[in-house]
Amino acid sequence: MIIGHYFSVDQIDDLDLDGNRLLILGDEYLFASPSLMHSFNQAEFSYLEFSEGLSSFAT
Repeated sequence: MIIGHYFSVDQIDDLDLDGNRLLILGDEYLFASPSLMHSFNQAEFSYLEFSEGLSSFAT
């Protein structure tokens, strides 16, 4: 899988989260957009777990 959207903490408020997107904060944290997370949950991938998401990084 290739993920081409890297962002930094100062860009959180400007992120476009429409559609199915994977994003990487720095080189460490992987985020799924809400619609992609919903799709993954509907597919019942038992090995995927989601945390609170970007809200824990936003100021």
